[in-house]
Amino acid sequence: LGDVVHVWGEFTATATATGICEMGFSIPVSSGFTNSFDGNGTGSSDAYSVRIFADATNDRMTFRWTAPNTSATTHSFHFTYKYIAP
Repeated sequence: LGDVVHVWGEFTATATATGICEMGFSIPVSSGFTNSFDGNGTGSSDAYSVRIFADATNDRMTFRWTAPNTSATTHSFHFTYKYIAP
């Protein structure tokens, strides 16, 4: 829809330790983010949820969650961001 990009999918991550985990996710259409709210979304696994927000420093999305263990876990996700000319 115009200048809005919607992305969805699935990823598997293995935490190296329990606690807060963070993963950078390259976006399919480059955008010049200026704020963390330029893109947002959510993700989930059977065990926990994932917060997704724009990373204005690296022009990508950040996935953040708290891992209860170090097992490989598959997450479904979706996020939307505004295209801002880089």
